[in-house]
Amino acid sequence: MTGEDRASAETVTVKTWWGQFQVPAAGFAAQFVDPARLAREQAELVESGSMRLSIGKFPDLLWMLVPEARDIVAEAVKEELDDALRHGRFLMGLSDYALADTLRDDLVVPAMLDVESNRDLLVRVLAVLRRLILGESGSYFWELFDHEVVRRLEGQGHRVALDGLDPALMVMLDDIRASRR
Repeated sequence: MTGEDRASAETVTVKTWWGQFQVPAAGFAAQFVDPARLAREQAELVESGSMRLSIGKFPDLLWMLVPEARDIVAEAVKEELDDALRHGRFLMGLSDYALADTLRDDLVVPAMLDVESNRDLLVRVLAVLRRLILGESGSYFWELFDHEVVRRLEGQGHRVALDGLDPALMVMLDDIRASRR
């Protein structure tokens, strides 16, 4: 083995957003950006339902499971930061209701215009709703999503599409509605 072969066997190429570098294979940098480790950590975060810098259960899950909603979440965070700076107050949690309204109007309603092309996106959004409704704060999230998202989509004639996207979720929502009458 030549010196060059030994050097390449002992280093790995690390790709980051600021460039590509050769680093020692057994070093911290290689372990820090190891794709397998990063994938494992991301899977653990998705399983837990929270990110390390948590911005709330609903926005965390949107950020992790619906990348198309990241601009919506980021804008809500930016507005909260700007508001806190402007008024000299502490940070408050994001409004789940405002986030649900914006998600519905800016992402879900346009996607519902072509359900087949947007099936994956819509299924992931409904998976977020399902996960939150089945979680420890299920009653709060059921009220939020039933009133702010599902009923408004139903009112726009999207019930059949919702049934096709996640029939079990829609049956569960109907059962909850019936139990509250």
